[in-house]
Amino acid sequence: MAKNPTDIQNVVMICNGSDCKKRGAKEIGKALRGCAREHGCKKSTMFVRTKCTGLCKNAPVVCVQPNNKWVTKATPEKAILALQAALLS
Repeated sequence: MAKNPTDIQNVVMICNGSDCKKRGAKEIGKALRGCAREHGCKKSTMFVRTKCTGLCKNAPVVCVQPNNKWVTKATPEKAILALQAALLS
């Protein structure tokens, strides 16, 4: 992660509520960090593990900013596509 907050260009929020954890939030986070590393954007991308977002029926849930892209019933593949779209925009 960037040492200076002004260097952060993307923020990825990964819900870590109990339903999201049970359905793979940890693995999704690892996949997203790997994707950012592969694209050379790890320092400009902040990853945040959130408390429950209240979208439990759609778990796991990921949000990619600044695109405001919400990924519900996320898989590593779906979450990576959302991150890649943000990195390329």
